[in-house]
Amino acid sequence: GFVAEIMVKEFLARVADNFSLKFKVANANIVEDNIYKYDFKIRTQKKVRGVDVEGEGSEAQDTKTKTIRFGFQLKTRSAKRGLGQILKPRRYTKGVAEIVDEVLILTIRTNEIDKAFKKWLDQDRPSGGPEQFLSPELKKAILKAVTEKLLDVPQEVFDKIE
Repeated sequence: GFVAEIMVKEFLARVADNFSLKFKVANANIVEDNIYKYDFKIRTQKKVRGVDVEGEGSEAQDTKTKTIRFGFQLKTRSAKRGLGQILKPRRYTKGVAEIVDEVLILTIRTNEIDKAFKKWLDQDRPSGGPEQFLSPELKKAILKAVTEKLLDVPQEVFDKIE
């Protein structure tokens, strides 16, 4: 659980930085982790365009930026066959909306995370972290699942993930 959480957060932060993607990954604080049960959050901004009509013949373009924030709870499960993942919302009655817009549960069904961590340890913990030993398929699946509600990631980013 904890190792997988760090690997996913570090991978996402590295991809966002390396490819200049418009999102930020942040750790959940103690309250967020214990009460709202999410492990990390992702924040991005979307431009909302509109037209302001001010009477006859007078129009003004109005562009506003809206911050969108999602909290993610990561769950890992052993996979009997293949790679599987599920992203679903978790509903809260109050409180969390002041911190994030929605909390999503990311369930990754794979044995790969443990193997990647062991390989990283066996190679004397090289820089780049254990997430470098995850398969490109798993990395792409995580990036797609996490960003699909937030922003459009160009195909060339997915093509360059190794």
